[in-house]
Amino acid sequence: MWTHSAPLLVSDPEATAATVSAFSAHFGEDRLLPMPPVAASEDVGVFGDAAGVPTVFWFWGGLDTETAAAALASGNSDSLPSNHSAYFAPVVEPTLSTGVQALVVAARTWLTGPIAS
Repeated sequence: MWTHSAPLLVSDPEATAATVSAFSAHFGEDRLLPMPPVAASEDVGVFGDAAGVPTVFWFWGGLDTETAAAALASGNSDSLPSNHSAYFAPVVEPTLSTGVQALVVAARTWLTGPIAS
């Protein structure tokens, strides 16, 4: 029996566009990988709703580049372990520094305006 649930997460389109634009300016287009819509529930959207602010959810990788690229190229992305999998073992760098940079870029975009490169 299910005792907990999380609502469907829908990122705000305008906020997503602004955040992706900031990521593009900071990281460069070659480090961004557009993702198709993903059917998922995530509790982070509840916080945005409670605060009355838009929610933007993004992924910043973590898997070995060659492994992820091969799975995506073959259309077999479902074979990649996700963050809730026992097989998910992110490559520490550049995952950690990229994640920190992404969080800072997004926060500064919404708190003070876009970051100059």
